Amino acid sequence: MSHAVLIIDDEETLARNVALYLERQDYECRVASSAEEGLALFQSFRPDVVLLDHNLPGMNGLQALERLRALDAQCCVVLMTGYGSVDLAVQALKAGAADYLTKPVALAEMKLVLERLLNQDRLQRTVRYYEGRAAASSGLDKLLGDSPAMQALRAQITALLDAERQLADDQAPAVLIRGETGTGKELVARALHFDGPRHAQPFVELNCGALPTLRERGDDVVLLAQRFLDQQAARYRRSGLSFDAGAQEALRHHHWPGNVRELRNTIEQAVLMTRGERVTAADLGRGERLDVPPSQPPTSTQDDDLDLGRMERRLIQTALARTEGNVTHAARLLGISRDTLRYRLERLGLGETH
Repeated sequence: MSHAVLIIDDEETLARNVALYLERQDYECRVASSAEEGLALFQSFRPDVVLLDHNLPGMNGLQALERLRALDAQCCVVLMTGYGSVDLAVQALKAGAADYLTKPVALAEMKLVLERLLNQDRLQRTVRYYEGRAAASSGLDKLLGDSPAMQALRAQITALLDAERQLADDQAPAVLIRGETGTGKELVARALHFDGPRHAQPFVELNCGALPTLRERGDDVVLLAQRFLDQQAARYRRSGLSFDAGAQEALRHHHWPGNVRELRNTIEQAVLMTRGERVTAADLGRGERLDVPPSQPPTSTQDDDLDLGRMERRLIQTALARTEGNVTHAARLLGISRDTLRYRLERLGLGETH
């Protein structure tokens, strides 16, 4: 991609030669012979780098640098001077110049300086982009849930942020965030970082209360599941999906050892597997496993109940009936793989299913 360079120099021959050299290096160049002309051209041309001579008629290079920075605080300016003054170079760098060159300018050195500055600028733009994305997806409002545990957590974070804002110095305390895997420790870290005075600093750690596990958050499980369902439904173009009562009950009663991460993965799988608009407990894979056929109590002493082959057949038939013949869903209910169920269907002669 071609980069734009604005050359502000009253030595017209030198400026044209620099422009010609840079154009051969695939740069797009504009030339101005005074600071005033350069400032006007800067606003219409929007260069990536400005090569600015110091010894200009009227406004000098340092004054022009200040005006350029006022127009765009991120502009990249290289000051050129024929005097080789260390003091002038220091003044330029303090005023916001990215670098300086001494005249007569060595074109090869100029090329290296431009390449280095443009690479730095590209990296800074990338960092700003991802920082902006991170900030947009972070904060206390991203910690979903109204359970007592989540309310207490938000109150604790708010109290910590309020205390940090009252600090007499800029040394924010370290934060240690404890909690089981998948509970959302990263979300808490982002809330502390982006909602408080440390937003311009890197993440650090301080002693803080442990995060509540998903099983401790009551109906928050259904709230989070609905959020994940909406997200995944939009992602897979399955709008209109919702949980039926059985699915909501299964969500509340599952132990969730993998916490929020497990819940998110479970919902994504359900969106992929469900055929209708209502997500069921079977779609979630959280329905009761059929250890005994529902039509026979486990305490029965009938001889048929002790026949393993008959019991296996009834279990498989019941699972298929509950899932309308869907082998994948039936296998999940039975706690076996899809291939294992297909093998048993063939062995028992139960016919084709989908």
